[in-house]
Amino acid sequence: MTEFVYKLNLPPLTEILLDSAKEKLFNAKNNAEHSHITNVNSYLKPEWLTFNGITWNFISFFYKSNYTGLIHIDEQTRVYQAHERANWGINWIHGGSGMLEYWLPEDIIFSVPETDETGNYKRIQCSTTKLPYRTYNMLPGAYLVNASVPHRATGHHGRYAFSLRDDTKENVKTWNTVVDIFKDFIVN
Repeated sequence: MTEFVYKLNLPPLTEILLDSAKEKLFNAKNNAEHSHITNVNSYLKPEWLTFNGITWNFISFFYKSNYTGLIHIDEQTRVYQAHERANWGINWIHGGSGMLEYWLPEDIIFSVPETDETGNYKRIQCSTTKLPYRTYNMLPGAYLVNASVPHRATGHHGRYAFSLRDDTKENVKTWNTVVDIFKDFIVN
């Protein structure tokens, strides 16, 4: 069976960030702050801009402290199929701990797609009466994450999540292809 999250053997978040980025990122004051960053070269050390042969061009950054988000998918399509392009990223957990819960699409009621205050970031909120299909407890470290499947994040004790993404139109990789690309970094 396919997993939705894989632990990666990568350095901690503080080792991939520029010092100036740490000052910008690690000062959250609200319980559920988030940012979408496109100037990744102002945040990542140069050797991480093309880590593993991928040009990283987008960062989603979240702070949660004893807070559970909403079930959603990071896609504009309602039902993700395994042969389609996946929305995925490397998520670093820093500070506290977290949890990602996943549901199967057939267990979900989907809403109309939404945009945030910038008008660019789209996601679809979801609801369900079912228990999660899979739950992943996430301690500090790096994880390969599938964001195309309905999921909900919880952060405990000041958890920062830093999601590094390839958001280009050329990124048409399926989830299985992504997992294969990162197989040498996956912790068994």
